[in-house]
Amino acid sequence: MPTPVTTVTAGPRLGPGLPAPTAGSRWGWFALITLVTVGLDQWTKVLAVRHLPVEPWMYLNDTIRLQLAYNTGAFLGMAGTWSENARFWLLTVLNGVFLVGLVGVLLWHWRMPLGRFVAGVGILAGGIGNMIDRITNDGKVTDFMNLGLGPVRTGIFNVADMAITGGALILAWYWLREEQSAAAKNATPG
Repeated sequence: MPTPVTTVTAGPRLGPGLPAPTAGSRWGWFALITLVTVGLDQWTKVLAVRHLPVEPWMYLNDTIRLQLAYNTGAFLGMAGTWSENARFWLLTVLNGVFLVGLVGVLLWHWRMPLGRFVAGVGILAGGIGNMIDRITNDGKVTDFMNLGLGPVRTGIFNVADMAITGGALILAWYWLREEQSAAAKNATPG
């Protein structure tokens, strides 16, 4: 007589084949992403300051440029021409409040989908990396990378900026996917 097959599950599932998150696994991701991002960001900024000239080093037919620059503003230099006092309140104090709020969201909603959690931690880690610069470098952030094809180029950025942008793109992808899913659900007669 064949033995009956028993399925053992480790807990509730969130979707096809996805186990429910545990606090330990989420904080492991949190620590790993934060330490790697902030560590790599700070290390590459130190290397840039020590070794890069102001004139760019160009690679792959000028697709990649490494060039030391200091950004007193935010993304792409926005607010860089504001007064020192206004930049301090916007880019240091208000940004610090945002980062503390983001930590609160991640703590309170740690069971969110892993992709969203990773995106939030990426934004947080990038914000911490740039905040360290602002606090220790008289309100300036060290930038050193630039990408482009022909006349189309990015601004000069750093590893923290890549983490922030990557996290924002992941969140945008989740938002678009949810919008499409809601539109499809509303279009289905039922």
